[in-house]
Amino acid sequence: MTNQSVSVSGVAASAALLLDPNSVGASIGVFLDVGAGSTVTVQVTPDDPAGVSPVWYATGVAALTAVTADAVAALPFPARAIRLNQTVAGAASVMRVVTAGII
Repeated sequence: MTNQSVSVSGVAASAALLLDPNSVGASIGVFLDVGAGSTVTVQVTPDDPAGVSPVWYATGVAALTAVTADAVAALPFPARAIRLNQTVAGAASVMRVVTAGII
């Protein structure tokens, strides 16, 4: 099991968190602590985030898109990396990601 977190302030995207390649679907939990007055969207990529131009996608999970209050959801598909994109600046926001590994 891995437990990672990242924070972001201002209108910006956080650093990428690499996901456990053995985790899939409901074994990837995303916990959002959204800062007061902020709006955030969780984004994922199948690409290497250290690569030249990784393409980031919104998850398509309603609980992880345009979020203005604390939320918890499971990522329903595999991804290489995940990040938090704060699109409206308020207080800093934090994303915690827990992966269960092989299940």
